[in-house]
Amino acid sequence: MNKHDLQSKLKEVNSLLLQYNIVNNTINTIQKEIDLFKAKIVFVGSFNAGKTALINNILGGDEILKEDISPQTAIATEIIYDSNEQIIRIKKDGTQSICSINEVDNLSTEGFEKYICTLNKNILLQFPDKIIVDMPGFDSGIEAHNRAILQYISEAAAYIFVIDASKGTLSKSSIDFLQEIQEYSQTIKFVLTKCDKIYSKDITSIVENLQDIITGITFETPDILCVSSREAITKDKMISLISNLSVDKLLLQKFGEKILIQIKQEEQSLITRLENINFNSFEIDRSIQKCMQAKQSFENAFRQKKSQISNKLHNEKATLIIQDIEKDLHSQITSLITSAQQGTESFNETINSILRKSFMKSSQRYIDEMYDDLLIYLEKISQKDISIDSQDVADTMKKTVYALETILKSGKSFAKLKKYNSIYKIFSTGLAVTTSIIAPWLEMLIIFLPDIISLIKNLFGESKEENLRHEIENKIIPEICSRLRPEINESMNKLEEQMINELYEQYEKLIENKTNELKKLQAEKNMHITETEEQKNNLRKSIHRLNEISKEIETSIN
Repeated sequence: MNKHDLQSKLKEVNSLLLQYNIVNNTINTIQKEIDLFKAKIVFVGSFNAGKTALINNILGGDEILKEDISPQTAIATEIIYDSNEQIIRIKKDGTQSICSINEVDNLSTEGFEKYICTLNKNILLQFPDKIIVDMPGFDSGIEAHNRAILQYISEAAAYIFVIDASKGTLSKSSIDFLQEIQEYSQTIKFVLTKCDKIYSKDITSIVENLQDIITGITFETPDILCVSSREAITKDKMISLISNLSVDKLLLQKFGEKILIQIKQEEQSLITRLENINFNSFEIDRSIQKCMQAKQSFENAFRQKKSQISNKLHNEKATLIIQDIEKDLHSQITSLITSAQQGTESFNETINSILRKSFMKSSQRYIDEMYDDLLIYLEKISQKDISIDSQDVADTMKKTVYALETILKSGKSFAKLKKYNSIYKIFSTGLAVTTSIIAPWLEMLIIFLPDIISLIKNLFGESKEENLRHEIENKIIPEICSRLRPEINESMNKLEEQMINELYEQYEKLIENKTNELKKLQAEKNMHITETEEQKNNLRKSIHRLNEISKEIETSIN
């Protein structure tokens, strides 16, 4: 299914819904996003792996993007076509400044989020719906790398993972980063650079070794493209690699799940109308009253549960996250010692990499558990007569929870990746939540980490391993956990608010959809403008067609 087909399906969905005066603003927003969609193809790799050289090769061979830069000056750079060549420098607050390509090397990157490089290169016209992104290396300094990874981990449509052949294998930082991004992207392509520096017979051995390592992480054996920036054929190889990345497939990966959930919600609205179409105006009015009672009962029960969730997040889950972080730091003690012996910058980078991955993994796991627990609780209160005067109201709540579960199950049915196996990640913006709340305390960590490291500064470099081990385990790690605790509590506040609000809004929307459909049906009956059997047949056809469209999109995703 291509972009045009997907937009056509969405227009058909909107047309079906308009027959019943239903306007889905989320679908309308998605349609606009699809129109503007450009797949960001992000080049990643360790510092000096050859990412920028590859991109320069694609652009024609000239050193358009400076290759021999220091780690401190590295910044994420998007490359797009424009007849007016310039660099647009974007700050964290969104403000922009423009400079020429020639003068950018003399300007500081400090305070800037990313650059957009506009080039009058015809080759870019071959990728009209793609944006090439040059990322700082894994070891290009903590701040630059954190800024870039947090920005693009939710924006990247695909990754080009660049590996230096002269290294012979994947570095620890490369393995860590691959483990991280494979949780968020289905499309990662691997390129082995500087192959001209290695004997041909050794290339085969290196490729096989890399395939074994990567397969152990992604559970898929990758194709690895072997290139050298000195070879003319490299340009053709890279252009072919990028051209073969299907924008339509990447588009479906980004929007497919959201679309299916919205269609399933509206399908539930039409089912409500069909179920109640034989009621007279009095019965419909009674059903509306039951919906309103169910909503009030739900709000009361939800308020009680929210307090419990808040206590659990702050008193239990935050502590568990700290324990996970402490455990992960201790489990990586050998890497910490090795990086400490290489200097403070290396030590900073290693700690930051461990903490970022540990927090994202741990917080997401506990939020998943809380979200699942909350939905189970809603199901239980819908099955019991808790603070509900009428069994009819309990039935209304039960049906609403069932509708919610139906939507969630439809998400699970097409979710292929591990990251979509939990209710929270299917149903909410789980990834966006995690990346948005993690940035502030990582930035804070950058500030206070040098202060913590100063506790053992004199031990760096020449110190014996046992001394470093003792100081890291007994001073650095406890101090980091102590400093992070208030920040993680604040993160839990934001996660709690996002999680609760998302489920509440979806549950409330289902009840409101049910109520609105009943009100519309009541108005139609009062005006005697519908023929019941004809309307029922039209509804059945609309419901059936929405179901067919869902299956067509689902098939395309899979």
